[in-house]
Amino acid sequence: MAAIEITDRSRIAGILEEHLVTNLEAYDECLLGVDGLVTVFAEDVERPASFVTVRWGQKSLGLGSVAQLTATRVLDLPPLLAAFPAERGLFDLAFPFWASSGVASGLIAEPVGALAYYQVDRARLAPSPAVRQCTRLDDLRVVKPMFPKLAEDTPVYVLALRGELVAVAAVTHLQKDVARCHAYTVEGSRGRGFGRAVLTALAEELLALKLRPTAAVELGDEAAVRLIENAGFFQAQSWLKAKVTGRRVEAAPPGPGLIGLTRR
Repeated sequence: MAAIEITDRSRIAGILEEHLVTNLEAYDECLLGVDGLVTVFAEDVERPASFVTVRWGQKSLGLGSVAQLTATRVLDLPPLLAAFPAERGLFDLAFPFWASSGVASGLIAEPVGALAYYQVDRARLAPSPAVRQCTRLDDLRVVKPMFPKLAEDTPVYVLALRGELVAVAAVTHLQKDVARCHAYTVEGSRGRGFGRAVLTALAEELLALKLRPTAAVELGDEAAVRLIENAGFFQAQSWLKAKVTGRRVEAAPPGPGLIGLTRR
């Protein structure tokens, strides 16, 4: 069965809500954004298990879009790759490791790294000793410049030394019971457990609220991986990433005239 582009927001939300840890940003933007900001390419069934999510114009300066391929079987790849809108711009595409050969054969894709989704539970959470220095922030204007988006009515934790802010952790997306956490430590104060402190303080409150703290981490960023794993977060899923610039066109077989020219 061929894949189609799904633009109805309620239908998209129904597809994505079953894969919230890996599609949280797209789900959030689908619910809160405008029509067309997020579309899904999938077979025309009520609950497709495999699909491609596209967040249009989400790269810096709007120069491209962000896509993610969620699939469960190799057999599902051909219709999804055939429907992928490669002719509609540049894409950063995330996909399962096992799908790499299929993506490479169907799309002009340059590998650019890997992405992992992490989560944590109360038993694994590993607070830093510096967590005692963290403060729950009420005035979010202080940290707004550090985050392009903050989820409403969610906690923010900061750590300050001698009156200077050195680390902050906040929730950027929250839907259902899944929260996407981000931690930031100012340059010059890294490697001292401050980021881990604010992140675990944030995660502890989220767990108390019966929410699931998660994080999306570029695996090439060693410092970010070390921070998130030292805090007790573990990988839920990992994906390859590639920059897609077009579709691969299979070479047409030579015509009779060309064959005749090569005969001896």
